[in-house]
Amino acid sequence: MDFKDIFDTSNSSKLNEPRDKFLSRIFGIFSEEIVRIWCRSKKSPFEDIGRPTIYDELEKTGRGSTLDFTFQDKETKKKYVSEMKCEIQFENFKYLELNSVDQLAHHNKPAFQRFLGIANEPKKYSVKVQGKKMNVDGAILVWGKTNQASIKEICEATNLTNILSVENMINDLIEIKDNNYLEFLNQKQEWINHLFNGLKI
Repeated sequence: MDFKDIFDTSNSSKLNEPRDKFLSRIFGIFSEEIVRIWCRSKKSPFEDIGRPTIYDELEKTGRGSTLDFTFQDKETKKKYVSEMKCEIQFENFKYLELNSVDQLAHHNKPAFQRFLGIANEPKKYSVKVQGKKMNVDGAILVWGKTNQASIKEICEATNLTNILSVENMINDLIEIKDNNYLEFLNQKQEWINHLFNGLKI
């Protein structure tokens, strides 16, 4: 399974931008849950223990930034805050595949800056998961599609512990025929069919 084959007609003779936008938006509704299903599978080295909220100890506002996941290594029990960026069709697929650290500059909101900050200076921040203060060992980025040749370079430039891709997670789930994943997709397909069948009546 390749994201480009599913979502991207930009280099095709049958360019269909409305279709690409539609599929990208539909996928965005439930893509986070795919990561959680992967974390529960035997293929994943991590489990997801909840959404983390990061607080900057030097700021006096007391406002935290809530990210998408907290990954705990199933073997070492080390914990990592994680943020997911899965923009597929946006700006003509500019951010579909992560190839360069320059692509991260697009994400300039405080939550993502704190995410990058904790990768570099974890002691500057405090983290709570489900209201419980927790020590973390780094930060892991989740992107839609990754270029394996660039991951090491980007991790070195940002001090990220790792960069994972949703595309690879899905391929893992397909490979092992994960029942949770298949049931999840069947449910979403049933809901979509119900919607469009209802709109025809």
